[in-house]
Amino acid sequence: RGEALASISEVSRVELTTSTGDIGTQIIMRGGIQESERKLGFPRGTTIEVSNLFFNTPARKKFLKSLRQETNNILELCSKLILAHPDIAFKVVNSGRVEMRSDANGDMLDAICSVYGANIKDEVLPVSKTANGIKITGYVSKPAYAELIRRKQSFFVNGRYVKSSLIAMALDEAFKGKLMVNKFPFAVLYSNLAYSEVDVNVHPQKTEVRFSNTKAVYSAVMSAVEQALMPDDVLPEMKFEDEAENESKKIVR
Repeated sequence: RGEALASISEVSRVELTTSTGDIGTQIIMRGGIQESERKLGFPRGTTIEVSNLFFNTPARKKFLKSLRQETNNILELCSKLILAHPDIAFKVVNSGRVEMRSDANGDMLDAICSVYGANIKDEVLPVSKTANGIKITGYVSKPAYAELIRRKQSFFVNGRYVKSSLIAMALDEAFKGKLMVNKFPFAVLYSNLAYSEVDVNVHPQKTEVRFSNTKAVYSAVMSAVEQALMPDDVLPEMKFEDEAENESKKIVR
């Protein structure tokens, strides 16, 4: 957001290059002071580079965690941005090494593979259902693929990443009886509903939301995930029962 970028420029060196066409503008800020502004050739888009964070406020820098922890925090944030915006290209570079990259092709599964690796493609099932004006899309893991922690669960409401115990509980209910004890499914779920039905001002970081109709959201998520799991779980079981029935008929004959 604009005000956040202004605050960042007060405590770092910010290089912003932006363009709506062939000719772009580059502005360099250092400690809240504009060092330069110039026109240059630049493709459509915006690039923001932040360096020397807290160089002029050492007290803030002192309270940063280890380099590894702060790097992991940045990568975690960028992964949520990639998942939230499959139509925007992201590239995360750390000390000259590309840590994460996504293409702006708008494909939800490709964005997931950009974050979790190409192998995840064979382990997930698509989710897509609309009920009571609530559209649920995304991907969940096959029951055979499970995690020991919930870290690989990401929920988005109207394009915004959120932490929702309600959606998590609906997901657990849909997987009830399909997973081993203390195992959790992988999930990237998008909920789209009327903006008037969601309050995003619950938490200063906007990571928590409140729904007007919690039962409707819970039911929509649970039924959408159950529907996604059905082809993978029910059909093989039905086939097995049919085969067993045929075998019994052979024995009778």
